[in-house]
Amino acid sequence: MLRAAFASLLSITPLAAQDPLFRGSLGISGGSYRFDSDLPGFDERANAGLFQVEFEAAAANGYGGGFRFENFTSDADDGLFRVAGDPLDRGTRASGSTFQAHFTYLIRQHRFEMPLRAGLMLNGLVLEDQGEPDPETAYGSFGPFAEIEPEITLSHYGTTTWSVYGLFGFGVTGTDIEVDGDPRDYRSDSGFLNVEVGTRVAFGHVELGLALFGRYQSMDASSVEDGQFLYGFDGGYEGVLLTAGVRF
Repeated sequence: MLRAAFASLLSITPLAAQDPLFRGSLGISGGSYRFDSDLPGFDERANAGLFQVEFEAAAANGYGGGFRFENFTSDADDGLFRVAGDPLDRGTRASGSTFQAHFTYLIRQHRFEMPLRAGLMLNGLVLEDQGEPDPETAYGSFGPFAEIEPEITLSHYGTTTWSVYGLFGFGVTGTDIEVDGDPRDYRSDSGFLNVEVGTRVAFGHVELGLALFGRYQSMDASSVEDGQFLYGFDGGYEGVLLTAGVRF
């Protein structure tokens, strides 16, 4: 029994004696961004769009690395926290970017593969009041993250492959906050969560993907500076992600 279990573990190997992996893709998403402050009355959702760039490579032994860049912006005509009676219907625009650089360890067995990723993430979120004088609150976060992305091939015919995948990742960061017109520097901590469930179809080296997509941030209340602090919040982008790329 022990021998069978040991043999089973040995069969789940990284890319030993197999081809290296190179994957790059571009993605676009339509969805919404929600900002839920701990301050009562500041809980709203606005339409938003997102752009994504990804690259990952792994050698024949399964070790490699990559990066991911994402940028989202909420709709300027559908702002958060719009003021009743404003003839221009102005509100607050949310925009943000995330850059993640990581090491990869790729596990592959027959129709199953799963990258294990660990690295560092840099995230920026800006809330910009569309009224005058156009003040901003900027949140900058930096820290480690980890991620897994299991993928199962359901069908393989000739050069065409169909698979389904799921992605789950989390990060823990420190967060610095700057408010226009306020000379104080506020600090806090944030947790990040990445979630995807989707499918991919590859035609030779060309790969297309479709996924339900979520990116979430939860920030604690800030440090107290000269008797003043900033409320914590839960924020998140949710949408449908379309990707197109190449895989070798």
